[in-house]
Amino acid sequence: MEVPFATNFNDYVALMAANSPHALVMDWWRRLDLALRDYVALRQVVRPRNRRAMEEAVSLDRVLGPGFADCIRRLRLLRNQVAHEPIYHQSSEDATGYARHAFTLIAALGRRVSRLEGIHDRTGNPTLEGNHDRKQGIATRAKGTGRELRNTTVGFVRSVEGRKRLRQKGAV
Repeated sequence: MEVPFATNFNDYVALMAANSPHALVMDWWRRLDLALRDYVALRQVVRPRNRRAMEEAVSLDRVLGPGFADCIRRLRLLRNQVAHEPIYHQSSEDATGYARHAFTLIAALGRRVSRLEGIHDRTGNPTLEGNHDRKQGIATRAKGTGRELRNTTVGFVRSVEGRKRLRQKGAV
């Protein structure tokens, strides 16, 4: 018997979604959670007591903003349904979409962390973001944040919730 081995994101997500969609959601939530913790630690925010406090810290970031925090919240709520509901029918497509959205958020957080690390002087003390070259700020600004990312995630969450309702009614 040959064991399949994924060598890239698409292969990994397809393999996990086909075999264990619940595990895929849990895996990508964990990855997003770790990226979120790195961001919060870098911002030197007092260690938040819960996820809502972390999301609030993200919403106060002028680059990421409340739309980005809302995306994280929606993915957290979906993860909680998968983890805690006695029977939650998670399709392979839903899990794949979840992983892709989490991956997008992780990338945006990574870009923001890199940008924030770049605005510290040689002694490790923060400098003002406004002191940097305008071109650099535009070039390194996190793409896919704000309204367009929020709308994409909201559409994904609504489609997952809609399919779940149809399954409950026995229509699918």
